[in-house]
Amino acid sequence: MSKQSSKSQKSNFRVIMDVRPAVIIGRKQTFWMSHGTYIFEDITHPKNNSLLGISISASLSAVNIDKAIEQARGVTIVLLDQLSFLTKTSIPDLRIIKAYDTTPEKKRGKFIQYFYDLPFGLESLRELDKALLKRSSANIINLGEIDNGRVTRAMHWFRLATKSTDALERFTCLWIGLETINLTLCNYFGIETEYSTCEYCNKNVPILSGVKKLFSETGDKKLNWRKMSRLRATTLHGSKPLHEVVSDLKMVIPSLEVALYNGLNQIIGTEGINKCILNIGSQNLARWCSTATIEGPNLEDIDKVTIPGFDWILGTVYATNNEKLLRFGQIPIINETFKFKDVKHTYLSQPDFASKVTFLNKENV
Repeated sequence: MSKQSSKSQKSNFRVIMDVRPAVIIGRKQTFWMSHGTYIFEDITHPKNNSLLGISISASLSAVNIDKAIEQARGVTIVLLDQLSFLTKTSIPDLRIIKAYDTTPEKKRGKFIQYFYDLPFGLESLRELDKALLKRSSANIINLGEIDNGRVTRAMHWFRLATKSTDALERFTCLWIGLETINLTLCNYFGIETEYSTCEYCNKNVPILSGVKKLFSETGDKKLNWRKMSRLRATTLHGSKPLHEVVSDLKMVIPSLEVALYNGLNQIIGTEGINKCILNIGSQNLARWCSTATIEGPNLEDIDKVTIPGFDWILGTVYATNNEKLLRFGQIPIINETFKFKDVKHTYLSQPDFASKVTFLNKENV
């Protein structure tokens, strides 16, 4: 077998997702897609049977577990968009819960699980620089009414982008934020504003010369103007399937965030802060990730008795944070004929907080 054909060989995966709260499915709804099957079921409260949301189980083939998750997410979002439209109700962000290999006759496969609710609360991590606030507020006022409105509106789009977990939403918010300050950037860089004539309304529309100049000033190769323009067109005009676009969006979103942040700071005459952008506002952001290798006689049978995973229990793992003792932990739940190997737990969110956590053995507490 050639190297190329071995790389393209696909395995079977199960991807478990949910949305809370959501619409009422009514027992079960199955969607048969060309590449796999998606089963939607209501999530009910174990005590009073109240409806809490929707659980989605996707069975599909992919070259690896990451591609399986990416494809399952993209297709499920399309289906949720349809359900939202048909019921005229909002549906929250989709959450990926877990994914694992279910390839017949295979004896080793990947497992990954995400956790969204940790046994300790989220902490406020960034302290406001009062001097920076005073300086930026004064400079925004001095911009004048039109540029003032553009800057504050772009800051709003920046905030929406940083609190979203959806790649399409984040990209769209960031791009609109950049377009909002385009003319202000032209004035800042001292370049002439160019216009093109709309073929439909026959009006002059400003070209994004300011944004283009901002991209070139960053020196970031990911912000190549031609590539970014094409990506913007395929994303906003729907000329490519969503699951194909998402991987491209994820590659450039961090660069776009930095570009919009730096552009706003340049306009208002501040340097900003040299720290990473934190997303701590969304309740649908994964906080913890567990990965492992599953071993057993036949991965096709892995979830016929018990769906594999880790459950949180209190009192098994100890950690300290600024003299404060935290208790949390995980126990494996798996079919008796299968085993977890090479287990790794990773704290995904709040890197500033995570860096302060020290894990202790129980006997040392």
